[in-house]
Amino acid sequence: MVRLNAGALNDPRVRVVNVDGYRFLTDSSDLYQVILIDLPDPRTESLARLYSREFYGLIGRHLAPGGMMVTQAASPYFAHKAYWCIVHTIQAAGFTV
Repeated sequence: MVRLNAGALNDPRVRVVNVDGYRFLTDSSDLYQVILIDLPDPRTESLARLYSREFYGLIGRHLAPGGMMVTQAASPYFAHKAYWCIVHTIQAAGFTV
């Protein structure tokens, strides 16, 4: 993988954080240019909160001016309802999708 991605994760500008995203953002005051989100499906209540307007609002408060968030959102072809639910929730949090 390192050869395929040319060591991208070794770049000093990259910070990989493997913790509960909601708690991390609640406890942090840092700002980021880019926030990448790769979440499991919301199969439990604790995971569902990571798909909430409140969570996306937390993300918005941690983006530096001009920053952006990227998230996986299922497939509009194979999980139509889930995809559009995520889109509408992100829009409700104030983002342009």
